[in-house]
Amino acid sequence: MVSNTCILLAFLLSPTILAVTVPNTPPPSAAVVDPSLLSVSIEFFTFPAYAQIAATSNCIANIATLRGAQPAIRIGGTTQDRATYDPTLSIAVDYTVASQADAPTTLTYGPPFITLASQQPGAVTLGLNRQLNNQSASLAAAKLAQKTMSNLFAFELGNEPEFYASDSPIIIAGGEGWNQDVDAASEKSWFGAFSPSASMRIAVSDDFLTMWVISSGIVSYTRQYQSEASAAHEAGIKYFLGETNSATCGGGGISSTFGAALWIVDYVLQGALNGVDRLYFHQGTISNCAYCFWGQSSIFTPYYGVAFVSEFLGTNGVKVAMLDDGSSAIGIYALYSSTNAPVRLLVVNTNYFNGTASKKDDGS
Repeated sequence: MVSNTCILLAFLLSPTILAVTVPNTPPPSAAVVDPSLLSVSIEFFTFPAYAQIAATSNCIANIATLRGAQPAIRIGGTTQDRATYDPTLSIAVDYTVASQADAPTTLTYGPPFITLASQQPGAVTLGLNRQLNNQSASLAAAKLAQKTMSNLFAFELGNEPEFYASDSPIIIAGGEGWNQDVDAASEKSWFGAFSPSASMRIAVSDDFLTMWVISSGIVSYTRQYQSEASAAHEAGIKYFLGETNSATCGGGGISSTFGAALWIVDYVLQGALNGVDRLYFHQGTISNCAYCFWGQSSIFTPYYGVAFVSEFLGTNGVKVAMLDDGSSAIGIYALYSSTNAPVRLLVVNTNYFNGTASKKDDGS
């Protein structure tokens, strides 16, 4: 068992040796890890397709096995604010696109969509259209979900409303765009319409797409979550990132590399250390997004990071602590059990080497 010991870490092809003391109990900076810390977000229009391929159920089941808990599922994204619920529609979703790589500009969905959502193994957050200001349609979908989904966790009213254009139907004609006054008026109207119909949680999601950085940069970037997470926790509320993923919205040549897998490992752990209870990693059009975990019949690079960090956290990982100072490309983490005993140690080397330049002295 790893104990309160000084461990020397030497890196191949590098003169660097790091001395790390592993406390035999969690240090004060250790963070409690939510069983569903690493969760999944699926773009609204393509959710039915994801729900009906074997790769989805297999990959989610793998995470659940490694963690001993189901990852939560969020169904939403840009196209949730283009979707209108039609209670007479006999198929899950209906839309037309010029290319299979495109996202629809408008779509309708019916009761079979809600049925597919009800069949997901984890807690489901269901995104509803707010931008079109069609309360009756969204409310009808919410009522059906509330009635038939035993796995329903929350409703998300609108996707990134702070980015609604000034000509969005929900914004008063002649308005200047989304602001605090418009938001307050909208919340009063929508929450008033929804609250009497069912006991529900209301959520609004933001994107948190990070810069492509080494470990020290990830440490610095994720500190922005601390103040909001602390405020949420003081109010007795968990703090979730409802839609997150790799750099530049998953640009090609970035998210499809081995570095993306390493990034996910570091990012998930730093998120937890900065107060994030749950990170929903977004999945876009099937087999057409570089940051996706899986496709129609393939597993993509980021999923290897997902599997690795899930195995590190395991079924007995309750608290995680950072043992380095966060200033280099080397990240060092200790994991503790429910009895506060150290169970695993992880060293992540995020130095970049392109195959031709000289290797860095600190372990690339």
